[in-house]
Amino acid sequence: MRSPREGLTARHVPVKFTADGKHLIAVDQYIRDWSKGAVGIFDAITGEELQSLKDNAQVISFDLSPDGAKLVMGSVAGQVTIWDLESGTKEVSLPGVFPGRWAEAKFSKDGKLVLATYRGIEIGRAHV
Repeated sequence: MRSPREGLTARHVPVKFTADGKHLIAVDQYIRDWSKGAVGIFDAITGEELQSLKDNAQVISFDLSPDGAKLVMGSVAGQVTIWDLESGTKEVSLPGVFPGRWAEAKFSKDGKLVLATYRGIEIGRAHV
């Protein structure tokens, strides 16, 4: 696979392939104007950037819904954001779920709930 763009390295983690293997999703906090954090979606074969989902805080985790239609992000500011991937729009933004703490976010297996944790100790839930 070719690099999606010059400078994309291991420091741009986490990364994940979509279930169909056609796209690569990567957190990118270091290139261009993405200093506040973003998730880029790339064509897995060509490396072409297809979409950029920018957030207000550095993104540290993300997960795809089981159907691949939504993406949830967790940030260093404790914010949890849910995106619709088809439209590229924010559907839900939960600022300060864990104020000033790193929030990791995951979808449930059925995609109806989002679980947000801080260091695996505190738990917040949201219905999708």
